[in-house]
Amino acid sequence: MTTPSSLDNIRHTLAHILAQAVQHHYPDAHITIGPTTKDGFYYDFANVTIPDTALKDIETTMKKILQQNLAMRYEEWDVKKAKTYFTEHNQPYKIELVGELESAGKTTVGVVHTGDQFTDLCQGGHANTTKEIDANAFSLLRVSGAYWRGDEANTMLTRVYGVAFSTPQDLKQYYANQEEAKKRDHRVLGKRLDLFTFSPLVGSGLPLFTPKGTLLRETLLAYLWELSQQYGYEKVTIPHITKIDLYEKSGHADKFRDEFFTVHGSQSNQNFVLKPMNCPHHTQIYASKPRSFRELPLRFTETTVQYRDEKPGELLGLSRVRAFNVDDAHIFCTKEHIRQEVSNIVRIIHSFYKTLGMWNKDTFWVSLSVRDPKHPENYLGTDENWTVAEQCLQEVSTEHNLNAEKKEGEAAFYGPKLDFMFQDALGREWQLATAQIDFVQPERFNLEYTDTNGKKQTAVIIHRAIAGSLERFLSILIEHFGGAFPVWLSPEHVWVVPISEKYNEYAQEIHKELVQKNIRSVCHTENEALGKKIRNGETQKIPYLLIVGEKEQKERTVSVRSTRTNTNTTTSLENFISSTQTEIEKRQYE
Repeated sequence: MTTPSSLDNIRHTLAHILAQAVQHHYPDAHITIGPTTKDGFYYDFANVTIPDTALKDIETTMKKILQQNLAMRYEEWDVKKAKTYFTEHNQPYKIELVGELESAGKTTVGVVHTGDQFTDLCQGGHANTTKEIDANAFSLLRVSGAYWRGDEANTMLTRVYGVAFSTPQDLKQYYANQEEAKKRDHRVLGKRLDLFTFSPLVGSGLPLFTPKGTLLRETLLAYLWELSQQYGYEKVTIPHITKIDLYEKSGHADKFRDEFFTVHGSQSNQNFVLKPMNCPHHTQIYASKPRSFRELPLRFTETTVQYRDEKPGELLGLSRVRAFNVDDAHIFCTKEHIRQEVSNIVRIIHSFYKTLGMWNKDTFWVSLSVRDPKHPENYLGTDENWTVAEQCLQEVSTEHNLNAEKKEGEAAFYGPKLDFMFQDALGREWQLATAQIDFVQPERFNLEYTDTNGKKQTAVIIHRAIAGSLERFLSILIEHFGGAFPVWLSPEHVWVVPISEKYNEYAQEIHKELVQKNIRSVCHTENEALGKKIRNGETQKIPYLLIVGEKEQKERTVSVRSTRTNTNTTTSLENFISSTQTEIEKRQYE
């Protein structure tokens, strides 16, 4: 008796069916690899050009193959047999892959047969038969280009993407989510809401934030600082450039050298680097004088710009930029401090994301990245330090009921970490907050403190980010809320809209009182139709529109239109101010 196929196995099988269908339409196509993705699969082809207009015919052929109820049969072939088969079928990329497996010491390779019609190099897993796959639950999406092995020096391949789900209903929901994502696209909303812009004169990947966008940023940062202050963090400030020596000593030069922006000083005749990260600078503040155990922990925090020369094709709105701000913090402490400091970081993360409505049981999870016990040589630092740090992170997970999933082999080479994954309103997952233990930088920079016995000990660094890259975080937040931010976060809280010029004076009076009460208000007295002003307010996602006319002026009230709930109420100005101030002060989510 066979067991039902998992969704990943279904997607993997569809990748092979795609390759078979492409070869049916393009017999000279060379097949390369076809892995699964988060929502489906893709396959890369060489020696062929496939237009988007051909996808419908390819998809039809795939469905015909599925309906034949062909068995997906796995088999082990010796290397020689595999090379002979793929040579006879003129598949050079498969021959290359078999050769690599042979060089790695493999004497056999896995192949999968789709009935007696098609054979591909693969380790599995797959569906049991093609009939198990619902032909109405998958779809081909688009064609794009990709380099073999992801290397620009290699051949450009043709990549065909597909999506696949267990049921047609899930596929329908996927397309509905895609349509909603288009409406929420931060690049579209950012322009419509006047939050940020780009200029060809400034350069790609270098966002410019408008007054509204800057207010949004500063409101978030003020809240992060408010939370951090409660746990003893102190602000520091560092320059944006440094000598390359700093990164050569930290080890970052080897990893990021290809992404460095370099600056040459015409007067000093020195070369500098625009900083791609902040931690090496912060170590030099710590190292500026002798430290005692009595001073620790030291908690340095700073939100400042980092620079990385991303490839042009990788730039995308605010999601991937060349200049980005990080709400960076580095804690210099002893091993004994690790648990408490990470616990405090978790409290900050919890408060921040709960306020944004993103800390819910079903919309976040935590990864505990630890060493690969089979390859200890991949990690720096003593076994004792690693054991202590990993145990501390596990204890923090237990303390806060995080149920962190242990991921062996996913730790950084310098220490273990907790990564927080959050879902947005469209169900997309993002890695946002993190707490990372670092044993390596303190050693490299000789960051010491004097212990209770007067002996020198090496400190530990904890890297902390709550939002991470602020630009990327804003792109997520804009799309999560669809531009309709909670009142406290909205760049404009209220528009005051008189129904005609006769009531402009009363509207201005209300506006001034709102501003005096620290409510961000705009008074729209321009000579335009009332309906147009209201539509503009709704398009701009203004939380409250206060409509005032003869009745409101006579009774000293305001007609309140909530753009979030599409409701209209009438209340006194005093009551509106009081309730709005409460929303802002308590940072209410709804």
